[in-house]
Amino acid sequence: MPASRRFRDKDGVEVHATTPWGSGHRRSLWFAIDVVTQLILRRKSFQVIHWSIPGPQTLFAVPLMHVLGKVNVLRFSGNGQAKGLLNTLWGRLQLSLFRGFADAIIIRSPEMRHEMESLGFNPDRVHMFPSEISGKARSIQDRDEWRRNRRIESDRPVVVYVGRLEHGKRLSDLLAAFSMVVQSLPQALLVLAGDGPERCRLEAQVVELVLSRHVLFAGFLDQQQVHQLLSAGDIFALVSATEGMSRALVEAMAAELPSVVSDIPGNTQLVTHRKHGRVVPLGGVPSIAEAIVDLFQDSEGRAECGRQARLRVVPEHTLQKVASKYLTLYGTLLDRASVRLTKTRSPESTE
Repeated sequence: MPASRRFRDKDGVEVHATTPWGSGHRRSLWFAIDVVTQLILRRKSFQVIHWSIPGPQTLFAVPLMHVLGKVNVLRFSGNGQAKGLLNTLWGRLQLSLFRGFADAIIIRSPEMRHEMESLGFNPDRVHMFPSEISGKARSIQDRDEWRRNRRIESDRPVVVYVGRLEHGKRLSDLLAAFSMVVQSLPQALLVLAGDGPERCRLEAQVVELVLSRHVLFAGFLDQQQVHQLLSAGDIFALVSATEGMSRALVEAMAAELPSVVSDIPGNTQLVTHRKHGRVVPLGGVPSIAEAIVDLFQDSEGRAECGRQARLRVVPEHTLQKVASKYLTLYGTLLDRASVRLTKTRSPESTE
């Protein structure tokens, strides 16, 4: 993001950025104060607030914006995120305020719907929206360029992971499985794109398993670089312990990559076993290895899974389709807010 607090993005949208300073609780408090202040100052320029990350700013701003007649939309991106707020007093207070003042809750999976209902949220306010993607199909030109720049043979089998390098992604399972894969496919390469707290430990595991020639840590990639990587890959792997609806998985399916995924609801709502790839037991290292080898040894079946994967997510998950759904929801919520304000300000309501 540009250093400036106010700029226009590549699509011409005006952006006001709030950059916190300090560290720890002071940083969070300053950020919350700045967000609330900016919202109050600019209250006449917007009608809908879309909260992507719960935090101190929502604790103060959500009820205030409700009183001012604004529409509060909260998005929880993954399973367990909302329930995790129960672990602290501030989190429980946030949940209470969200239940009372959030006009809509956006979730990513059926499992998250059960979570929200168990926390006491009105089911009518909970809306499941798909992850939005560019919808780009894989590019042979990008495939060749990516491999050529990294001196990777055009026919070398490549498995791709894109996402945070964190414990819940179970990447240690994927590495353990890949040590089995290379016994059958000595040229196989695993590319881990992204960064996170587990990177050092995973790098150590690669050395321990003698996989240095078979694993590439690509680091953080922008959207264009991710598309190039997906074009260069043959299989996408996501063996996480928990997911909402993985945007990376949807992007991979749109790029016609078959997937090897763990059998959790966030994955199986997208991937059908042997139709879009392979579904394996969570933590099943031998099963992960077997699935990867199976797909590599069946080139026609792998290509067909890739084609079916793209048909599964395009056009339902394209940015245009998802944006249209958001606009429809926002319109409905604004109508309700208008009725609410009219009732509040009517003479009868003050008698």
